[in-house]
Amino acid sequence: MQLKMVNRGESAEVLMIGRLDVNSAPEVERNLLEVAKRFQEVILNLEQLEYISSAGLRSLRSLYIALSQKGGRMRAINVPKQIMDIFEVTGFAFFL
Repeated sequence: MQLKMVNRGESAEVLMIGRLDVNSAPEVERNLLEVAKRFQEVILNLEQLEYISSAGLRSLRSLYIALSQKGGRMRAINVPKQIMDIFEVTGFAFFL
């Protein structure tokens, strides 16, 4: 799993590349929480996200909570259909 961040002033766009699963989720979560400390809004560009597991969903939920606690916002763009299906079935689409 690779993360690429683009600073957009008060927001950051994070391109997620690969598989967000039990193996990559802890490191991804640490990196996303660091981004949440620096920015008011985090835009997740999921165009190249191939797969997300429940561990990956927990990582994104942690990001949502960290941003919400400081009045920030998380949103997703370019979400592949298979990933959006998972978000909708699990109720995670609510956070976006």
